[in-house]
Amino acid sequence: MTSDNQLGVRIWYYNFGKSPALHIERAGWIFSGNDAVQQADDWFRQLGDKPLPEQGSFIGESTLMQGEPPVANLLPGKNRGASLDAPYVVAMRVQYFDAFGNRYWSDICFWPPFSDMSQNISNRCMNHNEIH
Repeated sequence: MTSDNQLGVRIWYYNFGKSPALHIERAGWIFSGNDAVQQADDWFRQLGDKPLPEQGSFIGESTLMQGEPPVANLLPGKNRGASLDAPYVVAMRVQYFDAFGNRYWSDICFWPPFSDMSQNISNRCMNHNEIH
């Protein structure tokens, strides 16, 4: 939780591919409340298969080589004043290109176990955990 009462989560990821991941762009949110899963579903539905928009929850652009140490990103909460007592879902899309300009993306969606949010484990959403 940040000083302005906004949830935040740090996410790490690697490049396990055969080529560098170029022009990496990331977008995502932490959705909170009893309908957090539905909010995440709606957000992914809005993204569709199109390239990431250059607005809203855009986090930045970078490159990730194979074998490089993991990249950490801080993902912001969608709603200020969210409580750790309320359910929340982390939803993120990572978009990248290979050396030939082919576009790929990975969708990430998970939530902590609501019975004990202090645990360093998570549950995957039923959808939105794919590599395209």
